Amino acid sequence: MSIRTAQRCMNVASEFGAKCAAAAHLVVMALDMLASAEPEAQAELERRVAAGDILSAAEVNRIAVH
Repeated sequence: MSIRTAQRCMNVASEFGAKCAAAAHLVVMALDMLASAEPEAQAELERRVAAGDILSAAEVNRIAVH
């Protein structure tokens, strides 16, 4: 694992803490986008994941940047 990937993982853990289990199936790229998103986008993504939606990195990106 590269240092940058490790930093991204640490950022995700810092941002989501105990909520990480809900998003465990997302790839690191999607998790990084999620951690960098505005709180409203994070809430929307968290709601969708909790509802069982399987989100691609592209879908996470679309929600995170809007």
